[in-house]
Amino acid sequence: MSTGILIGSQFAGTIPAYEEREAARFGLYNWTEWRLLNNDDKAMAVAHYRINGMISLHQQDAVNNEMERRDKAKR
Repeated sequence: MSTGILIGSQFAGTIPAYEEREAARFGLYNWTEWRLLNNDDKAMAVAHYRINGMISLHQQDAVNNEMERRDKAKR
C-alpha cells in the first residue's frame, strides 16, 4: 500500500531532513544535541529508527494475518 507521500533527499546519499528530525526525536535528542553528534552516531540512530519502524510494520502485519485467519475459521 502506498500513501502517496514522498520524502526525498536533497542530495544522493543523504537522509531526508524530515526523517533525520524524526530519528532525533525517536532517540530523545533535542535538535541542538543531535547536531553535535558525530556522523557515525547519527547513522546508528537513524538505522535504529528505521528498523523500529519496520518491526512495527511486521508486527501489525502478523496481527492482521491472525485476524484474517480467525475470521476465515469462523465461516
